Amino acid sequence: MKRSNFFTRYFKENGGIIIALILLCIFFTINSDAFLTRDNIINVLRQISMNGIIAVGLTYTLLVVGVDLSIGSVISASGCLAVLLLVKGVPLPFCFAAALILGMAVGVCNGSMISVIGIPPYIATLTTQTIVRGVAYAITGGYPTMFDNDTFYSMGNGYIGIIPIPVIIMFAVLFAASFVLNKTRHGRNMYAVGGNKEAALFSGINNKKVIIISYVVSGCLAAVTGIIMMARLSSGQPTAGEGMESDAVAAAVIGGTSMAGGIGKVGGTLIGALIIGVLNNGLNLMGVKFYWQYIAKGLVLGLALFIDIMKNNREISVKKMFEKLKPNAGVGGSV
Repeated sequence: MKRSNFFTRYFKENGGIIIALILLCIFFTINSDAFLTRDNIINVLRQISMNGIIAVGLTYTLLVVGVDLSIGSVISASGCLAVLLLVKGVPLPFCFAAALILGMAVGVCNGSMISVIGIPPYIATLTTQTIVRGVAYAITGGYPTMFDNDTFYSMGNGYIGIIPIPVIIMFAVLFAASFVLNKTRHGRNMYAVGGNKEAALFSGINNKKVIIISYVVSGCLAAVTGIIMMARLSSGQPTAGEGMESDAVAAAVIGGTSMAGGIGKVGGTLIGALIIGVLNNGLNLMGVKFYWQYIAKGLVLGLALFIDIMKNNREISVKKMFEKLKPNAGVGGSV
């Protein structure tokens, strides 16, 4: 019964984008014989795993009325750091730990600049994007760094049964992030801060702490993605991760996360990542030129942003209407 209620509630919350995903799959199935095959489905899941992971982190920052444009650079720098340490003989667990610490440190910097100093999120994270990209080039000297380690390689290319390890990592991240948002005080605080910072502050919530933690999560998940990506490439690539923030933004916004903050679910972000992944894969199978793929993804993102803006404007209009009615109600009562 509980499982049935979960799926019913999930469909109610994400019904529109689930239908859009189904229609997209039907379209590509009709136009490509290779689309609806087991190997291609597994390939799509593997392809979306990295975007899905960083989109979860981006969802956290969007919920607190922010954004993280540095995730692509963190992917590169953290992954390159793990590879460099491995090549120098450092045990693999310490290599992974160093990559995660770097990602979280960038998150602390982003969150502090935004919540403590008051720098707008776009400017703060654009600054760290540039700096951390330079760090990635400095770590590698501007050249790819090859490695030979089966355990590291399996993080991006291995399987458990027929399921790729990156896909398992993605679902573990989705489950943990969803649990935090829905079942913990910190999750409720994130929605409160995103909905109304002043009201959250008056209710005793430490806004600065909530915002910083959101960016730390984003940086940490970008580092996880960096490890997976370098494992996929079998090398540390300073150019890796470039432009990935755009797909992550698209996944989160298509999934229903509002750019105005306070609204969004990790489950919706997963559907958004699937739509982006299916779109990329289906267009490739159909032989569509890469520049048309950019246009298609841009149009999908633009449509999602338009819907988000219209929804926010409607909510603002409703609030203003109620505010106008309040004084009238008071006058009528006195008469």
